Amino acid sequence: MRIAFFYTLLLFSFVSSSGQMITSYSKADSLMDVGNFEFAEIAYKNQILETITNKGHFLDVYYYNLACNYALWGKNDSAFKYLNISLLMNQDFTFLYDLDLLNLRSDDRFELLKNNHKEYFLHKHQQLEYPYLAYELLRMKSADQSVRTIIDRVRYANRETELWNYQEVLDSMNLLQLKVILDSIGWPNEEKVGSLASETLWLIILHAPIQTILLYFDMIEYNGKNTNLGKRYYPFFKDRFEISQGREQIYGTQIDNSETCPKLYPVINPIELDKRRSEFGMEPIKSYLKRYKCK
Repeated sequence: MRIAFFYTLLLFSFVSSSGQMITSYSKADSLMDVGNFEFAEIAYKNQILETITNKGHFLDVYYYNLACNYALWGKNDSAFKYLNISLLMNQDFTFLYDLDLLNLRSDDRFELLKNNHKEYFLHKHQQLEYPYLAYELLRMKSADQSVRTIIDRVRYANRETELWNYQEVLDSMNLLQLKVILDSIGWPNEEKVGSLASETLWLIILHAPIQTILLYFDMIEYNGKNTNLGKRYYPFFKDRFEISQGREQIYGTQIDNSETCPKLYPVINPIELDKRRSEFGMEPIKSYLKRYKCK
């Protein structure tokens, strides 16, 4: 399932001073989550009709989620019909590792869909220096988010251990490919692979073990401080690294959820914290903590 993002800036609950990330989880989504596929079908189709009538946004998302509903329901023909419609409207990569579409993966049509999706992407982005690598990075992003985006949903309750084991396998595969990329061409910046594909590296790095980070620390530091895209992710990377080394964090991005009441990990020189955060376009720490009900 895909979620409609009204204003997406960054994952990891980062919100800049210029906006906020808001997600829409509809009645149709809730019905699908609890297995009420027949009523979810009606709700999604009403959502689609209303969006077409009012010339609204996220039509591709609603078609996609209707496809997910059919896949979970076991109605593969309808699932492929609406999945194709969605991908014609938006060549999103979510479907590659979406667990809602698990029933479709053994169908020959799914492999055909993947191949067509890849060919279309490579043709559309042939102006990039490394279009094939751009595709692979976006595929890796889909793998990175496979479990992380659905772990709190009702449908997957009581399956946390199984799902995280699956995500660990995907993460391990991503890490192997990440090392090959960095060792062969260096940092795949926006000029080489485009902004969305380049962003994938930061997602994988933020989920990487410290041993991997240490191998490429200088490269990560340089790109984090000297590229616009890197500056969005660098504070999260830097704080996570400092804490792993037994030191205080610098930008106040890391929150300890191990206790009933979340709290901010210790920060170096708290008086200057908002100044450091502002250098990376981050909101004041009080606003950040308020959303987490954090001390």
